[in-house]
Amino acid sequence: MLMGRLNPNNGGVKLIAVGSLSEKTSVQANCDFNRSDAAEPIPSSGVLDLTYKSDDYTCGFNTQLVEGEDAQMKFSFLQTLSTSIAAGVEASYDTGKASAHASFGARYSGADFLASTNYSIQQGSPNHQIQCHYLKQVDPKVSLAASLTCVPKTKVANVSLGYVFNLQTAKISAKMDSSWKMHATVEEHIAPGFSLLFSGMLDHVKEDYKFGVGLQVGQ
Repeated sequence: MLMGRLNPNNGGVKLIAVGSLSEKTSVQANCDFNRSDAAEPIPSSGVLDLTYKSDDYTCGFNTQLVEGEDAQMKFSFLQTLSTSIAAGVEASYDTGKASAHASFGARYSGADFLASTNYSIQQGSPNHQIQCHYLKQVDPKVSLAASLTCVPKTKVANVSLGYVFNLQTAKISAKMDSSWKMHATVEEHIAPGFSLLFSGMLDHVKEDYKFGVGLQVGQ
């Protein structure tokens, strides 16, 4: 399938191609061709996604090209070990900086909870990072979550706790972490496909407070 769109403001062209190379292999390409002489020029870019799905594992390859910048490449692999356990690896490479990043992780899921952990390393950096996440669905309307992020080399750790309430006409979510930052969002469904958003962020250490309101169209 091939789709195209012309931007009347600057004459740019966007193309999206989606297809299957085989029963288990799919490919998608996104290309933005923009005019360099436009009033507000935007670099042309392209993204290629290649995915292979087997019965118990999935492989993915992604590359991004932006005019005037070096190529970015990403590889991912996810292996299903059982109905509840899966493990995988993700690696990215910046051709310009000759820098690589890798992350190894696993997840365990039950009927009403999800637990995951991952270990990430950056080439040339000793600050390897460990992350652990846990999500518990208390009932159809309430979910609780906790996460831990730590950098063993610097002995720095951060803990976050959060919750989500799905009410009949609204969704309320909030998070607080060990650095005394609090985030809260209220999503009010005012009509089918329309939601009114209220959000706030409190940083007690820096005494920085931000609040916002917005309108979301679509789901």
